Amino acid sequence: MKKIVILFVCFVSGPVLFCQTGYKQLYSDGAKKFADGKFKEAIQDFSKVLELKSSISDPYFVANTYIARAYCRAYLGNPNDALKDMTEAQTLKPEFSKVYYVKAEILKMFSLCEEAIVEIEKALELKPGESDYILMRAECRWCAKKTDSAMADYNRVIAMDPKNALAHKHLGACYQEKHNYTEAIKNFNKAIEINPKDAFSYFDRGLCKGEMKDFKAAEEDMLYAKEIDPDNAFTAYNNIAFFIRFAAEDYKGAIEYFDKAIELKPEFAFSYNNRGFAKYKMNDFKGAIKDIKKSLEMDPKNSYAWKNLGIVYLAQGKKEDACTQFKKANELGYSERYDDEVTKLINDNCK
Repeated sequence: MKKIVILFVCFVSGPVLFCQTGYKQLYSDGAKKFADGKFKEAIQDFSKVLELKSSISDPYFVANTYIARAYCRAYLGNPNDALKDMTEAQTLKPEFSKVYYVKAEILKMFSLCEEAIVEIEKALELKPGESDYILMRAECRWCAKKTDSAMADYNRVIAMDPKNALAHKHLGACYQEKHNYTEAIKNFNKAIEINPKDAFSYFDRGLCKGEMKDFKAAEEDMLYAKEIDPDNAFTAYNNIAFFIRFAAEDYKGAIEYFDKAIELKPEFAFSYNNRGFAKYKMNDFKGAIKDIKKSLEMDPKNSYAWKNLGIVYLAQGKKEDACTQFKKANELGYSERYDDEVTKLINDNCK
């Protein structure tokens, strides 16, 4: 209680003293809560600072407070209020390039990719050649499916800063998206050389090695990623099961790893669907149907699972049941999202 009384007295009898110390302490408190992931509590502190903005002589400090509160609101899944804060910051200091950079980042967080590109271009108009801004533009372009433009920006960042691990990592992911696994691996290698503890570069490199049928090396990457980041053991097990063991037609091994993944994350519906399909490959139709139906109980809009269930029924000679599942898969957008397999199955089997 004493601390509150003292601050109150300072505010009434010494506003200059309060503005020089009190608002900075509030901001510092908010920043600490933000770092601890206590976003709601941080918003309260930043809001108190903004209540005092008319008494704060440094407009950049006020703009940064809006930015800090915007980040909190974005991380809480509230894009509208976050973007309102960014608009306030831009109105206050339109020459402050950081506000456009952060607004682009927040827009990208919510997949508003084209709008994000507009904002990061404004930041680059104010600070041409800023490597962090070029990197953000690459991220926004990639988000907008403009992969070639994104790659050009990643390469530009790497030319400016050869040790930028994130640029190498994401350039590798662009090559991976283009199925150029050799170039992808080169960039993941560089990212790992710069940051040997980046588990996700090992995961991505492992996926590329799997696509190149180097299954042993792929699995080694996945397991090493799990070793350096035990919190992502589920990702390792699920990736090994689906992208390595299943791809290598080691269905028994795939099931063993799906078992491990499900033990860690029983709420992940796709693992049941994929384990079910591995059981189908081993002619365990009963087990396959049980797993795939379990997946559909958890996620009834999974068109891939409906397709898989239809394939199992078809293998059992239950064409009518199979066709029902195939049609359900297409109703849920399978063909638009994946490929024309279901359409072909319907044309071949469902007269």
